[in-house]
Amino acid sequence: MAIKLWLTMSLTLLLLFGFLFGLLAAVGYFFDVSGYIIVIIAIFLVFLQWLIGPNIIWWTTNMRLLEKNEYPWLWKTVEELCKKNKVPVPKIALARVGAPNAFVFGRTPGSAVLTVTEGLLNSLSQEEVKAVVAHEIGHIKHKDMIVMTVVSAIPVIAYFIARFLIFAPRDRKRDAGAAVLIGFVAFIVYFISNLL
Repeated sequence: MAIKLWLTMSLTLLLLFGFLFGLLAAVGYFFDVSGYIIVIIAIFLVFLQWLIGPNIIWWTTNMRLLEKNEYPWLWKTVEELCKKNKVPVPKIALARVGAPNAFVFGRTPGSAVLTVTEGLLNSLSQEEVKAVVAHEIGHIKHKDMIVMTVVSAIPVIAYFIARFLIFAPRDRKRDAGAAVLIGFVAFIVYFISNLL
């Protein structure tokens, strides 16, 4: 099972970064930029996303860290599941959102934050919440939360490329059509990567 998960995640990463590299290569061709520079830009953007991704989640999500005395049954559940799966106990955050949801984020398993929404805690039983939390702990155990943090850069990069190329003023009329075409392809990459 672990090999299949690893292969699936690797293939997904390869495809998404292939799209990203292709997009950056097209932009590089349009602006006459070396392929080496494109590779460096792609690596830099992915590293930057890994570095600041967790901060962006904090800034854009209405959540706060839970104290140990809040939801003691939830803390106990998380600690038991982490011990069973041999992973560090994450910080637990509560998002003030009515929709039932849970997710983990972080740069490493040791810096993971498990976020549950008020909607999840209010609409599910403790046993059901335990099942959801177990699923999220699995993301920590298999380290795919790190992959998800990095991959989340792709739609953002594609969106900014699309916005720039579709709506930027054109100096060279002969290249205007190519810029718009690359911009539309970037928008399609943005749309598809948001579905994954």
